[in-house]
Amino acid sequence: MAPVLAWRKPSYPDPAVYSAVDEAYAGITGLVLGRVTYDGFAAAWPPREDAGGEDAEFAVRLGDLPKYVVSSTLTDPTWRNTTVLSSVDQVADRKADSGPLLVAGSGALARDLHKAGLVDRWHLLVFPVVLGSASGCSRPTPRTSRS
Repeated sequence: MAPVLAWRKPSYPDPAVYSAVDEAYAGITGLVLGRVTYDGFAAAWPPREDAGGEDAEFAVRLGDLPKYVVSSTLTDPTWRNTTVLSSVDQVADRKADSGPLLVAGSGALARDLHKAGLVDRWHLLVFPVVLGSASGCSRPTPRTSRS
């Protein structure tokens, strides 16, 4: 399988990460996305389908999957095979009618799905990237001398 994280421009390809993503996507029948994640995916993946790059195969795979976007603001999705759902309850209906679904990104949505009892299994990928300003243990502190 081609690298699937290239749209996030990793500094180096990591076969272990690609393998973990392949495992997470194996056997799924659709993607469940929040609006922000959908917008990012819809901007990144469709152009890669015909670009012939190393991630073209995965881009086609994503495009072919049914995508369910939970949103109160999206009205006209542009990526093929996309259905807009207005609530977590509608995700429950889709889950009952299909096989395994995967939530990519969409942290708040994943939390809501978990609270509704709709999460059967978690696949967590942790990237060593810090965004935002320093806080907590990463806040600079004055150097102290040790005797």
